[in-house]
Amino acid sequence: MLLTFDNFGQDSSFRTYNTSFLFALAVTIISLGVNLLGFMSGFSMFMPFICVINIVSHTIGCIYTCVFIMESWHFMTFWYIWAFFAAPVAVLELCIIFGTLCLGTVNRV
Repeated sequence: MLLTFDNFGQDSSFRTYNTSFLFALAVTIISLGVNLLGFMSGFSMFMPFICVINIVSHTIGCIYTCVFIMESWHFMTFWYIWAFFAAPVAVLELCIIFGTLCLGTVNRV
């Protein structure tokens, strides 16, 4: 007899958790893409303080993600990793891009 989640009555909760985790992964990849776009386009490349914030945030977030994988933490922990280490940096990068394109004053020395 093949054991599936249907046998235990947990299929709907597994799908909900799986969808939530996949959404967290997608949002994290989008945040990293925004950071990469802003940096490689030159919006924040020559802002040393922003580069330090990016490096520190991504390094700590990467370490926590590795521990998350190795220790098999609960899937909700990944949302916290995103909220503390990926989202603020992506919002900061979006503010720099918006400020440079719309206001034209953020990157001027």
